[in-house]
Amino acid sequence: MAKKDTQPAAGKSGKKKSVKATETKPKNDEKPGSYDPPAQAKTSPLNSLTGASRVVPVLRPNTAEIITITSHRELAVRSKDIEARVAESPEFSVMFLANPVLALEAYGIKLSRELQHHVLSSLRHPPVLRKRREALEARLEEELGETAQPTTPEWMANLVFEIRKMEPRQIGKREPAYRAPLNAASIERLQKARPKGASRYGSDKRLPVRFTLQLEKPRSAIRRMDLDADVPALKKATRKPARLSVEEAWFYKDDPIVRDAVELGQIMQRGFPFRTPAEFRKLEAAETVDGFRRFIRNVRVKQVKAR
Repeated sequence: MAKKDTQPAAGKSGKKKSVKATETKPKNDEKPGSYDPPAQAKTSPLNSLTGASRVVPVLRPNTAEIITITSHRELAVRSKDIEARVAESPEFSVMFLANPVLALEAYGIKLSRELQHHVLSSLRHPPVLRKRREALEARLEEELGETAQPTTPEWMANLVFEIRKMEPRQIGKREPAYRAPLNAASIERLQKARPKGASRYGSDKRLPVRFTLQLEKPRSAIRRMDLDADVPALKKATRKPARLSVEEAWFYKDDPIVRDAVELGQIMQRGFPFRTPAEFRKLEAAETVDGFRRFIRNVRVKQVKAR
């Protein structure tokens, strides 16, 4: 409300007149220098598009009975029960995209360790890569007597230097050889077909050309790492590193066991990145938001016929 205050003021006739002075009160108790966006900005179509104002924690399903599944056939037989439980709480089904095993546990479906590995492996890679990964895992386990962990740098360093007894090499900032992108030939052909620059006007240019337009060099991607390329000759290093990434282990792939480990690590890093339990809980509570939580509302589960 405006505050009224009457002050005497002299007019032309010398008589005093009453003048009303108004004092504005800050809106929303804002402090000096603060800014309160207008109402239309709070309900901007951009916010609706990105879902920034809609991402809220998802409620866990109410599951009184825990169903334990230990075989592939039992998983197919129980698919009707799983479908029914998901239909009762469809809002939580979006968490299947974060980690299907943890999402099933939230619905009261507990899988054995073998089935957990089967579900994650089946969804993480397409059939061809999945078959190759299983073959590499079996071969390395038979050779080493343990489960291969090529994406763990400490395990990879132990394999190269302690188990395979290879000498350390000076890698420095070198990168592995990468295959060209699938569209490299098309890009080169189009680049050659580009017309050369020509003067549009008869007069000379008054301003010099200060930039040129070029295509960006393809970025290094582990899926394009060339396992058939030759390893360059490198000098011996003075000491063994305690950690080796998959890319660094590429420089030791002249050993057949290390090559299999590098290929397995390459396949594992190409897989769909399912969330860890800690990341899963943060997504569930909307403490962190990814593309799936922002745009997808639910996931439908179909019933599978048992064979």
